[in-house]
Amino acid sequence: MSATQRVITAKVYRFNPKSDQSARFETYEIPYKDGLSVMNVLQYIYENIDPTLSHYYSCRIGRCGGCHIFVNGRGVQSCSTRASEEMIIEPPHRIGFRVIKDLITSDIFLTERKKASLSHANALTRFTYASVAAKVKEKPMRSTKI
Repeated sequence: MSATQRVITAKVYRFNPKSDQSARFETYEIPYKDGLSVMNVLQYIYENIDPTLSHYYSCRIGRCGGCHIFVNGRGVQSCSTRASEEMIIEPPHRIGFRVIKDLITSDIFLTERKKASLSHANALTRFTYASVAAKVKEKPMRSTKI
């Protein structure tokens, strides 16, 4: 990168349990653009610098939680977090997630959380529908002349 061009410096956690003895951080520099998300940075690295980088993305709108990582020690979703000029990016392995490769972790906890969330949403929907239906039955409809 040229000396005058702004860059994003990302130190990214790398580890493949099948081939690596220990984890390491690799540093990447990419051109800075306003509004880039951390996920955009990871995609740029994957598409233009290092196609061996593994990271997860799905919904891209901050709903699924699959892209949960740590940036500069703070738990975030990469799709909805703005990139800063200097970042240390690592998986949530310190809070109990097992690293499968690089930034991809075991989603057993996430899957259970999604199941619980869906069952809660379904119960809430049933409750809301039942309470609305009861209120509709309580109030007689008024007829109006047209």
